Amino acid sequence: MADSRSLIECLAEVEDYRDPRGVRYRLKDLIFMMICAVVCGCRDAVEIVTYIGFHLKEFRELLGIRSVPSHDTISRVYIHTDWVQLTSRLSQWLRENYPQQYNLYCGRKAVHIDGKAIRSSAAKADGEKPPYLLNSMTDGGPLDIGGMPVGDKDNEITAIPKLLDMLDIAGAIVTIDAIGTQRAIMEKILSKDGHYLLHVKENQKALMESIKAEEKRLSLEGRLDSLPKCRLTRNEHGRCEIITLTVIENTGFLMDDFKPDDTFMTIGRAAVMRKDVIMKKTGEKSSSVSYLITDLCDIDPENFLGIKLSHWNVEMGHWRLDVQLDEDHQRQRLGNSRPNSSAFRRLLLWLAKDPKHPKMTARGFQIRCQSDFRWMVSELFGVRDRDDGREKT
Repeated sequence: MADSRSLIECLAEVEDYRDPRGVRYRLKDLIFMMICAVVCGCRDAVEIVTYIGFHLKEFRELLGIRSVPSHDTISRVYIHTDWVQLTSRLSQWLRENYPQQYNLYCGRKAVHIDGKAIRSSAAKADGEKPPYLLNSMTDGGPLDIGGMPVGDKDNEITAIPKLLDMLDIAGAIVTIDAIGTQRAIMEKILSKDGHYLLHVKENQKALMESIKAEEKRLSLEGRLDSLPKCRLTRNEHGRCEIITLTVIENTGFLMDDFKPDDTFMTIGRAAVMRKDVIMKKTGEKSSSVSYLITDLCDIDPENFLGIKLSHWNVEMGHWRLDVQLDEDHQRQRLGNSRPNSSAFRRLLLWLAKDPKHPKMTARGFQIRCQSDFRWMVSELFGVRDRDDGREKT
């Protein structure tokens, strides 16, 4: 990390929202101390201030601060700091210092998009619905740093194109739940030179009925079983799952139901995914069928299924935020406090996943940082003492 910029150097590029008159602490110093506190397990402004107090001597040597900021000062940083700038700088620093190796499908990255609620952050007494953060994750890595705030789940459709504008999806395969199977979203992905792999449900009934009718026709003609397919068997959680995916390569049948200039005519392949579940203890059986679409014409069944199943990894990222980092119980509500506080927790997940560090849970990584302050700020964040000529803050 000696040849790369330190975290605090990147934070210096975040615009200060304050009037410069009477400012006692540089914004980059405040954000850096907050990140250190969150990485060590602090959850709110009061705990962060307590942490800074315990390490005031070290922070004085590193940053030149003279006293401990108040919890109101910390809260205002959460509320007023521009979350787009903050997450952009954190992402830039990670790319420079912690490059990730992603999984590829047909030589392409897969970018998964999904929403996550922060339930305790809602003012339930006022009838407020739980706020959502719209998340993205490149397959093989952790959740991206920036989670776009969404008023509630009903607004995800309008927020997804805005998130896509912030992402580099050129050449990538974008996956979204059925809520994202909208013409405007498909057009946005294609306009950015990306590809889509989407779930088709009742929200696009005409499209789903068209695919189901083609499946039935192929079955009656005895041609369905000869189409490209793959099968996956999984034994876990007391049950056996058998997943079979069949690819319908000729999507000319869509011409019978949609106009030539309809966005759905960009569909290059459709797939039928059947899942049979057998409960090992009781022998109870159940089956379900779902339908998928993509604009890609060169995708084989194995990659088709792999991308679809990997979309569920974003849910695992949500689980880590909620169970390991207690995000679902965070109560930040004002201004930008929700996406900013979440960005610090996501930064922790990135660092804990990096192969240069021993593999451990996010909580275990927090304990590692608690135990060695110098290691955290110098080896992890690349920040040296102020009198160390190798790197200035």
